[in-house]
Amino acid sequence: MRIRGFLFLICISVGSCDDRAAGNTNTIISGRILERTDSSSLFIRAYGQELDYSLPIYLDTLETKNDGTFFSTLKLERASEIVIENDNVFLMFYLESQDSIYFEATEGYLPELRNYTGRGSEKLEVFNEINPKFSFQDYKVLDSLEIMNTYLDQLREYQILIDRIKDQFSEDFVNYVTAQMTYANFHFSNVFPWFYADGGRSFSFVDSLVSKSRDDLVKEARHGVQSHDYAEDLLYVVLSRYDTISSKTDFGEYEYYMETVETLELDSAGYEKMKALGFWYFLSQGLAPQIKNDLEAYLVHNISYREVLTAELDAWMKLAPGNPAPNFSAIDNHGNPFQLSDLKGAVIYMDVWATWCAPCIEEFEYSKALRKRLSDYAEVEFLYVSIDDNKERWHAFLGRNLDLQGTHVLSQGDLDSQMAKKYKINGIPRYIIILSLTEAEKLCS
Repeated sequence: MRIRGFLFLICISVGSCDDRAAGNTNTIISGRILERTDSSSLFIRAYGQELDYSLPIYLDTLETKNDGTFFSTLKLERASEIVIENDNVFLMFYLESQDSIYFEATEGYLPELRNYTGRGSEKLEVFNEINPKFSFQDYKVLDSLEIMNTYLDQLREYQILIDRIKDQFSEDFVNYVTAQMTYANFHFSNVFPWFYADGGRSFSFVDSLVSKSRDDLVKEARHGVQSHDYAEDLLYVVLSRYDTISSKTDFGEYEYYMETVETLELDSAGYEKMKALGFWYFLSQGLAPQIKNDLEAYLVHNISYREVLTAELDAWMKLAPGNPAPNFSAIDNHGNPFQLSDLKGAVIYMDVWATWCAPCIEEFEYSKALRKRLSDYAEVEFLYVSIDDNKERWHAFLGRNLDLQGTHVLSQGDLDSQMAKKYKINGIPRYIIILSLTEAEKLCS
């Protein structure tokens, strides 16, 4: 579960009554990124529909003018959570068809929005009230008693806000805000104690409150799964319930999740999303061969995620045990070119790491011990693949750790490196065994 603050979301509504009667689904978003003196690219993504941040669904790609202004018309059939971003900007919005807004903002992550106008701009006041609540940064300076009192006060304020807006805004908007309160409460009560502990202090909510926040996340799923973060954490809540079962298996976890989704009383779009999210998750857990038939049957009638899940299935099947290990290029610690195929014939223990990954470095002691135990087996090759983007930092680390013996290579780019992409690595450390079988190396795990 990633630590995140409650994101600033905007619901916007504009357009003429005649437009609505005619079924016009155009949604306009325009604005200006302040302090820009040249053009830059902006990407508009259907964030609420995405299965993972690494699998973007682009609605539009545009270039700002030199003064930072931009304009985009989107066609939305239903309310959607979207993101506008580039390397310097990250904005999140909740849009309904025919909504429109003009706003100004500085660069940064969820920067302050200014001078917003258009139908729906009155809703920005609602989100201005929501945004500061349950802020980890604000809470971390409080003592335990202050945390609990502030938390209860903000829960009450949130509920008062929801009661106030019920007669002022659309049912979809109210449901979305209500679900965001449920998510914010869940995320804060489950994650903040870990964040607080990083400062050497201790705080925890009573078990009954934490348990209730998880139950509420499930109960509110019908309206919440349109949010990317809500859906992601809902998946992990469902999986955590399986952890309480005494006799567990990887495939049993898959079956349990899919059966639970059937009970969530989701609408068709929500059901399709949570099923697709489950398939994506279990593919990433190495279960492609076991769930292949179920996934292919699902994709016959469900087209929204057909393209992305077909590509994911194909990629993970190529990485399934028994298939040839994908070759990749890198450089070794002497500056020479390297390819995995250079080690053909060896049994390869591959350790994927980076100097910025503390758990990777902590695990090296086990790699050293394993190498010592296998020292009599000449055919075993220990391959350490760093995905560092900083070559000098990698060289310096190896210079300080000469006892980390084996073949050292660098595939630069962090998690976007060639090697990480070929092996679909989205987190490290990662350990892979490659067995030598006659003419082709085969993945073992």
